[in-house]
Amino acid sequence: MRKVYPILLTVAGSDCSGGAGILADVKTACALGVYAASVVTAVTSQDSRGFFRSHVVSPEVVEEQLRTVLSDLRPNVVKIGMLGSEENVRTVARTLRDLCHAPVVVDPVMGSTSGGRMLDESGVAAMIEELFPLSTVVTPNAPEAEALSGCRVRTVEEARLAACRLQTCGPEAVLVTGGHLPGEEVTDVLCAGLNDVVDFHTPRIATRNLHGTGCTLSSAIACMLAMGHPVKKAVGCAISYMHNAIRAGADVDFGFGAGPVNHGYDPVPMHICELKY
Repeated sequence: MRKVYPILLTVAGSDCSGGAGILADVKTACALGVYAASVVTAVTSQDSRGFFRSHVVSPEVVEEQLRTVLSDLRPNVVKIGMLGSEENVRTVARTLRDLCHAPVVVDPVMGSTSGGRMLDESGVAAMIEELFPLSTVVTPNAPEAEALSGCRVRTVEEARLAACRLQTCGPEAVLVTGGHLPGEEVTDVLCAGLNDVVDFHTPRIATRNLHGTGCTLSSAIACMLAMGHPVKKAVGCAISYMHNAIRAGADVDFGFGAGPVNHGYDPVPMHICELKY
């Protein structure tokens, strides 16, 4: 038997302010005791005030990074965030089909909260066609779920309908996050089948420090899957982590706009497990 770390491979864009994207994924993994490796798909200029520009990495370079890391490491889970182009969507899907059979968590990043466009319509269509069937969990927020499903998503009941429609596109489960929906509680809706829908309720925290919450939640789910938890438990544990990270950073003054959550509010040492052959 060999001693190994549980490994999260994040395939996403960078955020120079550190609140979202790959840096949020890595901080989440470190806080939860999971080793993080990365493939950079885009370099973005953004900060607490907003999203300004993205520079998409070519599919050739994305594929080279992905094949290199997969030739050496054996990730327990792959988390996919911003891909930036249809070509990158298809490249990542093809390479994963060829080389990796780990669970996949897709955060379908299409645009930033401040209005920056991160994936065009052809890229979104490719994501549904190529990546959703490979996915263990897909984690759209309400506006993303609305755009992806064609359903209006302004209430929890509408979120349930959108989650179930998206689940028929191939993923094992779809989590529509409820941060954009009204109410004193945040209700996240998980659909793992037509008759298998679960709501997760957490008190809403009044704060502007919510930059990177989508990236953080999806990477937390991925970390829980990497540690061997089944989907529903992974989602529940990740939502609890997300809520506590928001609460721990709620009153922190950061930059001139929306700050990040407190990823490292209660870090744990890196997990070490035994790899059995």
